[in-house]
Amino acid sequence: MSNQSLLRNSSFLAGIFAILVGLAWGFGSFTMRDAALGDPDAPRYFPWLISALSVVSGIVLVIREILHPTGGKPVRFEFTSTYRAALIGSVLGIVYAQVFEEAGFIPSTIIFVGGVAFAYNGFSRWKTNLVTAVLFSIAVYFIFTALGKPLVAFPQF
Repeated sequence: MSNQSLLRNSSFLAGIFAILVGLAWGFGSFTMRDAALGDPDAPRYFPWLISALSVVSGIVLVIREILHPTGGKPVRFEFTSTYRAALIGSVLGIVYAQVFEEAGFIPSTIIFVGGVAFAYNGFSRWKTNLVTAVLFSIAVYFIFTALGKPLVAFPQF
């Protein structure tokens, strides 16, 4: 199988994606805080396990496609509305993570959920998008509060 056809093979690309996500997840887990009690690395064990499984699975997929091509589903790169919405959601997720502590849970979550809803549903369903974003954010805030894990609702001035 040629390199060009590998880059259009869904199984091969899924393997590459699994390797990259697994490596990013694994390296990202090193930034986690140490546990206050017990083994200081305890919070990192699960992310390390997921990272290792992802990388190993990705390597298996890539090697399998190189040695014994299955001719996985051909991939066509078209920038459809679904991809556009996923890209918008990804960018909003990164922004959400960056502004969460400064803006507070409720405003940042309303912006994130609302932005994703608008990306998928469009502006014609603006009432549904806004109501969903506001009610979801408030409901989740109260659920966490009821569970004894209060979040900072709004910015602290």
